[in-house]
Amino acid sequence: MIRKKMKRLVRWKKASVKKPLFVFGAKGVGKSYLLKDFGKNEFEDLVYVNCESNIFSSDIFNDNIQFYDIVKKLELIFNKVIDKDSSLIVFDEIEKNPVILKSLLESSQNSMEYYVASIMSTSASYAFEKYSINPEIIDYVTISPLSFEEFLINTQNEELALKIWECFNSNEPMPGLLHKKAFDLYYDYLIVGGIPEAVNEYINTSSVVSSIDYQKNMIDIYKSVLLDNKDIKTSKKVIQTYESIPSQLFKNNKKFKYKLVENGSTSNYLADSIMSILDSCLAFKCCKIEASEGNNLVLDPNSFVLYLNDVGLLTYLSEFPIYFIRNRDAVNEKMYDILSKNYIACSLKDNNLDLYYWKNKYDSKLDFVVKMNDTDLIPIEVKSDNSVKSRSLCNFMNTYNPKYGIRLSTKNFSFKTNIKYIPLYAAFCINKNNLE
Repeated sequence: MIRKKMKRLVRWKKASVKKPLFVFGAKGVGKSYLLKDFGKNEFEDLVYVNCESNIFSSDIFNDNIQFYDIVKKLELIFNKVIDKDSSLIVFDEIEKNPVILKSLLESSQNSMEYYVASIMSTSASYAFEKYSINPEIIDYVTISPLSFEEFLINTQNEELALKIWECFNSNEPMPGLLHKKAFDLYYDYLIVGGIPEAVNEYINTSSVVSSIDYQKNMIDIYKSVLLDNKDIKTSKKVIQTYESIPSQLFKNNKKFKYKLVENGSTSNYLADSIMSILDSCLAFKCCKIEASEGNNLVLDPNSFVLYLNDVGLLTYLSEFPIYFIRNRDAVNEKMYDILSKNYIACSLKDNNLDLYYWKNKYDSKLDFVVKMNDTDLIPIEVKSDNSVKSRSLCNFMNTYNPKYGIRLSTKNFSFKTNIKYIPLYAAFCINKNNLE
């Protein structure tokens, strides 16, 4: 699999100061594969340590062991010399071995001698707090499921991806046949999603149906992650919360409804369950911003929407008929709208943009608002068809006077009356570097 984050790893290797690299993200999104591929392509030797394996249990390392001594023990285990400049050491699921993690973090207080990359199946924020990791003394990156751009590249459609970027930057319309082809592949992506095993099966079979077994397997893995070290009552609660996300989105609620998880549920009752889901990178929050006095926008952390980390898993959990997604004319508009919004949320999040939505007291609502910088916001409206009429986007722009607005729909690229029109499939182009 070709992953864009490979360039980020290469930059880490070329940095003038060696820091340990931490790779965060949900299980099954390709973290291990990416680092193994990186090690094989960029180093002479790869030392891969699965910290969940019994051979690397904490028993073989004493509590106060120096990291240098851990390396020397690894040399004895792997029967080879680990070179400071040409070897990459990868600790997979390093949190499972607290001795190695502690020693690595202590060693990172000073200049690192070795190239070391560690994988954790959590969010970065959770790891920093839980394991007292100082982000200033490490380098880190978060890996998500394959974006639609990566989906195109890996399905031999890299030229199409480049053309999408060209049209996005120029605001010139995509040629009609390419526009149709991009949407056909986009509809397939809504079904397959970006879980690497599902995408690989789609590539091998050219069938969207073949990815379903891999999606089911991934959902089972995610549930086992959520159940880890929890009692029966807590386990039931967190699984119910996770499984409620599709129904929450389908009802198009203005915010997460606790009663849809279980009658009588409250924010306090479900707080730990929601946090477990977020900490495991299985979903992410889109919080509400609203006007205060003087029309200043303020965050309302108690009002939020949860989006799943992969649109293909949303399609699977929602049991949406694949036929209706691939045959656009027959699709249920509400169903398509939900999938489109989750896809866009994933695209924005993958580009390190914080997610917000906006709603005023008159019931105008925008699906997404993103920060262009510390002070400027860009409103984003999502239309699952080619509609160009929207009171909400106009209300936001008239009230807050942003630099411009974005409307994502089935329409082609253009820029008119201070609105940038972007086809849904091109959401991966929206990032901080090109918002200004």
